[in-house]
Parts: sequence; structure tokens; C-alpha cells
Amino acid sequence: MRILRASLLIALAGVAHGAAATPDDLPTFKPGLWSFSLTVNSYGEKDPQVRTMTRCADPGEEIRKKWRSLSLQACQFSPIKHTGNSWSYTSSCNNQGRTVQMKSLIIVNKDNSYRSETQSHTLSQASREIVVARRVSDCPGPGATAKRVPAVKE
Repeated sequence: MRILRASLLIALAGVAHGAAATPDDLPTFKPGLWSFSLTVNSYGEKDPQVRTMTRCADPGEEIRKKWRSLSLQACQFSPIKHTGNSWSYTSSCNNQGRTVQMKSLIIVNKDNSYRSETQSHTLSQASREIVVARRVSDCPGPGATAKRVPAVKE
């Protein structure tokens, strides 16, 4: 389950590191109050798990931080393929002797929304994660863009 949680983080970030890729190759987004919806469908389970939250975020900066973190871990990524408003990649991460294979597609709508679809599998588990994120507004209060607000169920 920890391995699939790691894939969820990748799905939320929607990033990859490739031989020719740099953090500058990744999409950027307008900071503010963002709404995130994560749907996880683990193969073999009857109902998908759905989580939603709204928080102040800079998804572009979070993507870059996660990208840098993963590049220091035991993950190997294909180069990012960028065509129009979509980015795609594959990755393989090793954790405690287990390998997670992932295939991801990110579709960006300007700088205020995106959708990420990631298929993940190990030898014994498989799942599909879909993240739909959209910017709702500016963060409340002056200088609040970088601060997190408590998660809100939608």
C-alpha cells in the first residue's frame, strides 16, 4: 500500500524526470485557492476511493519540489513528452525491493486547471488514479498564497 501511496503523490504532482527534462520543462500554474479531487480505483475493489480538498497552493512549485525529491530517490523516468496541452511519461520506482511501474498523462487547461491520469502496478497490485484540480480564487487574506488552509470536503 505504501508503494501505491507513493504513486498517488506522483499523480498529484503530475511530474516526471527524464534524461533531457528539467523542472523548467514542467507545467506552471497560477497560485491561489485550489480544489483537488482524487479518485483511486484499485483493481479488484468494488468501489473507487474519492477524496476532495480545497487549499491554498502553488501547484507549479509543488510539482517542482516533488520532482526534485523523486530525482534523489530510486525512481527512473522516461523523458517528458509534451504535445500541445498534454504531458506524458512513464516511470519505475523501487522501494524496499518492490517495483512500481507507472504511466501518466497530464492535461493542462491554461494555468488554472489540470487533469492527471496515472496507471500504477506492482507484481501484486494495480490501480488507476485521476486527479482533477482547478483554481477557485485568490487565497483569503493578504499574502496567503503560500499558506495552506484546512482541507474542506466538497
